[in-house]
Amino acid sequence: KRLIEQINKNKLKIEDLRNERDEIDDENCKFIMGYFCQYLIENDRLFFTEEEFVKICKPFAEEQYNSTNLHNLLQVLINNQILEAINAQLQFKIVCWVSYFAANRMINDDEFAKYMFEEKNAVYNADLIDFYTGITGRNEDAITKITGLLKEQAKIVYEHLGIDKEFNPFDNIKWRQNETIQGVTQKQLEEKIQSSRMPDDIKEAVADSSFDSVRPYSQQIYTFFDKYEVRNLMQLLTSASRALRNSEFVYPKLREQLAESIFAGWEILMRVLVYISPLMAKNGFGGFGGANFKLDKSFSKNYAECLKQIIVAMPYNIILWYKNDFYSDKLTLLLKKYLMEHENEFIRHLVALIICSARPREFENLISPYIGSLGKNTYYLGDLYSSLCLNYSFDFMSGHELRQTENLIKSCYMKHLTGSTEPGPATIAKFERMQGKLPDRKSFEE
Repeated sequence: KRLIEQINKNKLKIEDLRNERDEIDDENCKFIMGYFCQYLIENDRLFFTEEEFVKICKPFAEEQYNSTNLHNLLQVLINNQILEAINAQLQFKIVCWVSYFAANRMINDDEFAKYMFEEKNAVYNADLIDFYTGITGRNEDAITKITGLLKEQAKIVYEHLGIDKEFNPFDNIKWRQNETIQGVTQKQLEEKIQSSRMPDDIKEAVADSSFDSVRPYSQQIYTFFDKYEVRNLMQLLTSASRALRNSEFVYPKLREQLAESIFAGWEILMRVLVYISPLMAKNGFGGFGGANFKLDKSFSKNYAECLKQIIVAMPYNIILWYKNDFYSDKLTLLLKKYLMEHENEFIRHLVALIICSARPREFENLISPYIGSLGKNTYYLGDLYSSLCLNYSFDFMSGHELRQTENLIKSCYMKHLTGSTEPGPATIAKFERMQGKLPDRKSFEE
């Protein structure tokens, strides 16, 4: 994991790993290995011999007037556990090294980049996109392709499922999830599912009244997500998130378009999860696309109550899946724009949850106006309050981050009680007198 993080930050250099007696240049290493990884990818190869490596790379090196000692290069990579020997053949010990070197090759060879995008579906390889966009921070071709594909994928999912774009399960949920079930009743949701193009077996399972408690998991959810291309959407969202995070120098309008496509993808994913939530409530858990959704002991065994709990927890789960791929401090100003200006209140809420989880410098100043924009008894205010309390209890924080989170918890609570436009220091100071309590801190050292 640490190795992958170092590669992602472009801090890992071959020259830092070499033996003192080896004369291997970092840029030449990436140049040669990029060409060889192109050969491996085009021929669908994982294993190779030293003789094969020299046979492929020597003519290329000579053509480029490159004097790198190919045998020494291989030995350096073996010594530093980038390559490993298995049954007289070599392979990369961690497959992301192939993506790393291939990304460098794509930067240097437009034809190979075109091949990777058009023939190898490179946009679905999150590691490759991560490296490719992170090397220069200005690969507009990747941004344009991913944005277009996300729009196409969104259209495919909507058309396959017949999802009602206007249905919002959070509209009438209040500050506390147990205050109301309006807007997320079993009857309303099941009617939406029956009128959609969801698979018949899921419709039948949802309509089956004999399911009155959590029961063992079935294969239906897996089949559904494969058949209806939701898995593709999820993989593409990961690549898109990393591309946006890395593309610091891409034209701002292109970054905005990609961000809006990611947000639209998150909303589609939320709607898909809402539509299968009755089946999840009956089965107990479901898995798809590398993500798992499991009901722990805190979920009710009563079907209707369990259904409501699943829906209320969805924004948190979406952020949990994508925040590490998506967030960078360099995105703070872009997120600030969408936090207050995006027309979709669900998207504004997800952006707020990301900011509170990532905690950029002085994040309290970003979130306070957002709290002021929310209704006093809304789901979004209550869910933000719950998320902040969860962060306060379990996240590692500096003293400054802890104080900012504490102030935002108090601000949410006082907003709910008083309806103040934007609770200031004087209003927040009344927190304890209004019987407000901070959550327990789980004894973390700063």
